[in-house]
Amino acid sequence: MVYVAIDRRVLPEGATKLTKILSPARRLLMVLAVVLPAVLLAPGIASAAPPAEPDFAIPTDLKVNTEFTFEVKDPDATLTYTWDTDGNEIFGTEAKVSYATTGEKSITLRATENDPGADGVRESSEITKKFSVSEPTPDPPVADFSISNRRPMVGEEITLSSQSTGTLKAYAWTANGGAPLIDDAGASSTTISFGEPGTWQVRLEVTDDLGRTAARTRSIQVSTQPPPPNKRPNIPSFDWTPTRPTVGEVVKFTATATDPDPGGTIETIEWDFDNDGVIDASGNPVQRVFTRGGTATVVVTVTDDRGDKNSSFQTITVDGPSSANGNAASQGNTTNAPTGSNVGPVGVGNTPNTTGNTKTTLRRINAIIRLRGAFLGSQTRITLLQVSGVPRGAKVRARCRGGGCPKGLVTSTAQTSGRTIRLRTFERRLSVGATIEVYVTRTGRLGKYTRWRIARGKAPLRSDKCVRSFGGKTSTCPPED
Repeated sequence: MVYVAIDRRVLPEGATKLTKILSPARRLLMVLAVVLPAVLLAPGIASAAPPAEPDFAIPTDLKVNTEFTFEVKDPDATLTYTWDTDGNEIFGTEAKVSYATTGEKSITLRATENDPGADGVRESSEITKKFSVSEPTPDPPVADFSISNRRPMVGEEITLSSQSTGTLKAYAWTANGGAPLIDDAGASSTTISFGEPGTWQVRLEVTDDLGRTAARTRSIQVSTQPPPPNKRPNIPSFDWTPTRPTVGEVVKFTATATDPDPGGTIETIEWDFDNDGVIDASGNPVQRVFTRGGTATVVVTVTDDRGDKNSSFQTITVDGPSSANGNAASQGNTTNAPTGSNVGPVGVGNTPNTTGNTKTTLRRINAIIRLRGAFLGSQTRITLLQVSGVPRGAKVRARCRGGGCPKGLVTSTAQTSGRTIRLRTFERRLSVGATIEVYVTRTGRLGKYTRWRIARGKAPLRSDKCVRSFGGKTSTCPPED
């Protein structure tokens, strides 16, 4: 402890008693006036230093109209990150960017402190990087061509036309054996004739503007006599796995088709997955992923080596969220969606009403009504009409109107739950405009109504509704979640 003896100090002449008392205190205040600011301002001085310069990597192979992602390296939770892409600000530790034009671009990443310093300022630092965006590399070429006549006679001129894809700059036609006469071996379309009978192999090789090549070889049967009349390919059949798919699963479709002509071949197999007349996929097998549940009418069309076609169709039921019209939707297998191996059995029959059905508390009958057949011109041949998953006590009633329809009403009552009922009476040839109606009803349940209309040159057009009783007013079914 320090004692200050004020009374012993010699003060200037004329100093008052108050001065004698305050002089030591004033000295202390002067000391504090120097020391305290330094102490109090020390944290503020420390926080005035800007954060370390942030960093990020430039993605590789940047192409126009393609989204790519910039990410902060080692992000700090005490900092806020802002990206500046040509004047557009994006907040967060990553920025998803795409460019519509090629050339040199730049992007700036700014790191700013979340908390301001003693002076109220949030310090920041930034980094700017430049990179180039280029046109995407085109897909490699795919060679293919059509033949006007796969079975010409000796000396008969036929036309070969390239159907290849890619940015092509060169074509080369060749044929094996003998002395084929090729009109223009370097054109995209040419004519050719053969001086000897036999099986000839014609080859097309294409080259794109990057020097990449592709080739396709096809056979041609040359004879000295006119070929017999062509027979249409047999009606194709197809199946799919899993047989009861769920939304999001990969479904594999496999077709079986043959050409009854001696030496004849099936040239193409094409798929229409929503019966709209538009080809959705070609090849065999093909894969699809259903994005919405319900019922889809799948059509497969096969074409033989002389251009004749035949088609067949089946309905497929997909479990999962569906729209009010009950039509399933699908897309090509472009993702690694799960296969059906990890999906357990799915029950059929009665299910509770789903969210949004505020008009009734009836449970729906979710029977599966399946139609299978083939069509050609003005007639459609039904080979299967089947109702499965019928709950006990429910009645299945079916009727047909129009050309080729059987007379009368067909009725069947399920004696056990989950029963399958086949309506063989309707498995016959029907004319364009004919309609088939199927009702599945039970007292205290919201029934199912399905109607098909036979169309020209396509699979029957299907409509699904809900109904309370046979012949009653139909209504749109509540969507299923």
